[in-house]
Order: sequence, then C-alpha cells, then structure tokens
Amino acid sequence: MAKEIELKLRLQPEDIPALVSWLDNEATATGQKTLNNDYFDTPELALSAAHSALRIRSTTSGYEQTFKARSQSSSGVQVRHEWNWPLPERQLDPSLLALPEVQACWPESAARDRLTTVFSTDFERRSWLYTAADGSEIEVVIDQGSILANGQSEPLCELELELVS
Repeated sequence: MAKEIELKLRLQPEDIPALVSWLDNEATATGQKTLNNDYFDTPELALSAAHSALRIRSTTSGYEQTFKARSQSSSGVQVRHEWNWPLPERQLDPSLLALPEVQACWPESAARDRLTTVFSTDFERRSWLYTAADGSEIEVVIDQGSILANGQSEPLCELELELVS
C-alpha cells in the first residue's frame, strides 16, 4: 500500500498544444500509452458515496486492480491510501479486497458481493517528469479520451500532477 498525493484538473483540448510545448521544454517526457479502465461500484454507488474508487486497468503489460480509499484534501491536493495488484485477466478479484489492511479502509456500506462495472474510461496518456527547484519530482500527465457508461460517451480531458518524491 502506498499513499498517493495528486491534483487533477480539467483541461480544455485547445490548451493542450501550449501545455505540451512548455512541458517538452521544462520537463522530461516519459512516454505515451493507451489506458482502458473499468470502474466498479455497488448498484447504490456506495464506493462513490464514500469517496473511494475501485478499478481494473488494462495496459500493454497486462491488467491491474486498484483500490483507492477515501482521500483527505488539503488545499485541493488529494492524499489517500492506494493498493495495486497485478491480475492475470481483466476480471475483478474480490478476494484482494478482503485483506485486513484494505478492510480497515473499505466503506462499510459497500458490499463486495454486489460490485459491478458502472463505467469505463478509454484514453491516451502522455507523461513527463518535472523536477522543481527544491528537487521535488512531479509526474505530469495529460489524459485525453472518453468516459463510457450505459451506451453513452463523454469526452475526458485532464491534467494530473502527482508528487513522486
């Protein structure tokens, strides 16, 4: 389990070229990849109500199940417990959610046997590593793609800043 410290911001697609230009000059590009995610919740959306998230992400290297516990916010920056587990296939493994350290953060109202896919996201991620003057390292990512739910689609365009060290 790790603690994640991040800030997510909406981004307008027309602002991407200027941001990419700045990042290419001020940070180190670390790659581009396609990410496909399935997000799970109960029919009553108990995880969402508890400000937690459960997903399976498929990448070029396989699959990963992630649980993000309720976050604490300080000046808009999110800090929360996060668990990541490799999976052999794109299928939820509820047994991982029964681990004692996970159960300590699992919302009581979210019955593990009622989890179902509620939406998916498919997007391209471009990433950079920015080193601040004090030596702090920040991963900067631009995600652009779609959010899919109930046969409908909405655009996704985000900037994410995550403290690495």
